[in-house]
Amino acid sequence: VHTNLSLVDLYDLAKIVHDTDTEHVKMATIPATPVTIDSIDYLEPKVVEMERMIAQMIRGIDLLTPSEITVAVFNGNGARMVATRTAEYLRARDFNVDKVANAETFGYDTTYIIALSDMAKAQILRATLPQPDQATIVSPDELSEHYNALLPYTPNGTDLLLIAGKGFDVNE
Repeated sequence: VHTNLSLVDLYDLAKIVHDTDTEHVKMATIPATPVTIDSIDYLEPKVVEMERMIAQMIRGIDLLTPSEITVAVFNGNGARMVATRTAEYLRARDFNVDKVANAETFGYDTTYIIALSDMAKAQILRATLPQPDQATIVSPDELSEHYNALLPYTPNGTDLLLIAGKGFDVNE
């Protein structure tokens, strides 16, 4: 074993560990996926799940993960297959996509995320997009005419509507 700790540092560390009350020690296994690289088996940490676990253990807070977010994706710019490509992009990042369709118009100049539930979910979705600054988060009231037109096509339990506006594409 190689270390940059001096013998004094090692002694001090051992003393701290020895004097620690184990009732105040929290332990957990880091979530990981088994992978093989060059015929050697490793455990690759699942970063999002690990951050969530640490936040829960140390700070006592629950972090949202994409797997807890349900999105309906609508093509609002008329580009061929943009809603389908966007849905595939989001599913690959563990989002639940419950609807893929054209919007009521292809005249959207801006990409919108309509937050039907928690604004934090909208922020997570926005941060996941390849160009997050192109998406504007709004409430249903702020985009009521369009929201009301899409509402009949929105499944119950949907958290967010993502409407791909002019120039939006996950492949860019």
